[in-house]
Amino acid sequence: MTSGFFFTLLAPMVWGVMNVLDKYVIAHRVKSALGFTTVAAAVNLGIGVIFALCTSWTEVQLYDLSFPIAAGVLFAFQMVIYYLLMQKEDAANVVGLAYFYPLLVAFLSYFILGEIIAWYGYIGMAAVIIGVMLLSLRLHVLGLRAGLLLLIANTFATAAYEFLIKIAASHVSSLQGIALNQIAMGCTVLLLLLFKSVRKAAGYEYRKNWLWALLNETLTCFAIFFTYLAMKTIPVTIVTSVGAMQPLVVVGVEYFVSCFVPTIVRDKLTRYKWIAAILIVIGVILLSLSQNH
Repeated sequence: MTSGFFFTLLAPMVWGVMNVLDKYVIAHRVKSALGFTTVAAAVNLGIGVIFALCTSWTEVQLYDLSFPIAAGVLFAFQMVIYYLLMQKEDAANVVGLAYFYPLLVAFLSYFILGEIIAWYGYIGMAAVIIGVMLLSLRLHVLGLRAGLLLLIANTFATAAYEFLIKIAASHVSSLQGIALNQIAMGCTVLLLLLFKSVRKAAGYEYRKNWLWALLNETLTCFAIFFTYLAMKTIPVTIVTSVGAMQPLVVVGVEYFVSCFVPTIVRDKLTRYKWIAAILIVIGVILLSLSQNH
């Protein structure tokens, strides 16, 4: 149980560090976000193949495979959008605004899966909406660089991905799900190499930044791995609720890194991010608990 709580706390911390590292790499080391995304996708594809070789597939039906594969395809779209956003906006804003997706997942779960939301879940929804609105208003003041459609697309892609993962978890094992998810995501993103400009950019990014891609995606793999280790001994409700602290971790790590790399953030007034992150964390925790009521 103690180790489970350790991994429960460790997972969102790794996710938060990864988000800020992604921001540093994509904004300060990379020339082409799409080119780097294909390199990162190749790393994920390799990780997925390794996981696939470490599990048995004898009792899995073709129908069961469709859900994690579909989730991986959506993850591919989310990954491309995510890197394009990171090139333009602060990590805390991208992650914070994306946390509007639990509301969408809650609605989908209610209408499609029949999951009940307790009364305090609606308080959580309100807290998330206020936190997201605070970040949105702040971005409006600063001037949005990435484009509103990208931010909306990132939220909806994340929500759809999370929803499909919930369905996939009841059809395949965790190891099978991760393997199929990473393989499908990698193959989908690599379709970008059909475009000559992306192939040229990918060649440059591979030569210059393959180590960064390996580091970033290895952290992603560890974060997923720690989450599943936590779920072995800790109720999913607690793991999901504690995992909601990711926006706070991102704000804290971003602030720390900005002391050494000031250009990693556009918005120097961090109090808006702290307030928004706290509201979003509280809201997501209440919403998560209400769905498992």
